[in-house]
Order: sequence, then structure tokens, then C-alpha cells
Amino acid sequence: MEAGRLRKGILESETLMARLFGVQWQSLNSDWPILHRLSEWVVDLYRELGDGRLPSGIVDFLMGTPSLDQLKAKVTAVEQALPVFDKSLPELLDNLAYDSSARSGISSCDLPEQLESFEKMVEKLDALQEMVALNNLRRLFEEARISWVFDAAWSWPDGSRLLVPFFRRNALEPLLRLAYQERPALRT
Repeated sequence: MEAGRLRKGILESETLMARLFGVQWQSLNSDWPILHRLSEWVVDLYRELGDGRLPSGIVDFLMGTPSLDQLKAKVTAVEQALPVFDKSLPELLDNLAYDSSARSGISSCDLPEQLESFEKMVEKLDALQEMVALNNLRRLFEEARISWVFDAAWSWPDGSRLLVPFFRRNALEPLLRLAYQERPALRT
């Protein structure tokens, strides 16, 4: 008697269920655990949307099943490019003078992480001249056997705030005084 009542309810709700569950709805032959999981997912989705969050993957789901034929050319192009990339990466790292630890770090990353690393490098190209100047300055300190001064300045928390004014006062002011003495036009 209960089974008959449930069967009747299912058959009466056929149109609504087909609209709610789409291709998953197979009337009395539906896979009920799948429909249960799908209904839980929809309820969770409504809660997240109500809280102002867009769950990951929802856009892909709402777009429906994409045609894999569209992706075939792209996959083929990636597959053909990978051997060239694998061969070129060590060459690139050689040209960038990567040490072995940095080399193994970038080589062990997947492609999106490698792309992110290289994009960060490109963003920092403007600072390259400053980095070269800093490395040259460090080398000069090492040659003068006072690298401890560089190391102390590098690790000093207030160094970036105080060393520039100190440099200006001790290196540039004597040059300015000399210029005033040697060139009367500057004194006026």
C-alpha cells in the first residue's frame, strides 16, 4: 500500500522532477543515491549563494558539458610544445644563472607555478639594475675584506630608513662643499 502511494507520487511529479534533475531523472528507474547527492548539492549551492559566495566549478557546471572536439587542437598543441619546453627550460635556467637549489625548485613545479614564477621575474625587471648595483657593492666590500659591514647593514631593521640619510650626509655633503669652494657661481 505504501509502495503504491509512493509510486503514484513519483508519477504525478514526473514533469517537476525531470525539470529539477535533468538527465539524471529516470522516473521509477532513477539512481536514488545520485539524486539524493544532487539534491544535497543544490541545497548547499543555494546556501552558499545566499551567503554571497560563488562555489568553485559552478560556472563550468552551468555551461553544460563542453564539446571535447574544441579542446583537441589545443591539447595537441600543448603536447607538441611540451618536449620543446622541457628542452628549453634548462637552457633558460643556465642563462639566468640559477643555482642548483633554485633550479630544482622551479623544475619540480607544475606549469602554472612555473609561469607564475617567471611572471614575477618579469615584474621585477625594473629592479634588476638595483640588484646588480647591490651585488657589485657587496663584491667591493668583500674585496676590501669588510663584508661584515654589508652584512650588518643588510640585516639591520632600521637600515633602509637610516642608511640613506647617513650616506647623503657623509658622502655627498663633502662633495657639495668642494663644489661650492671650486665654483663661485654655485655660491650665489
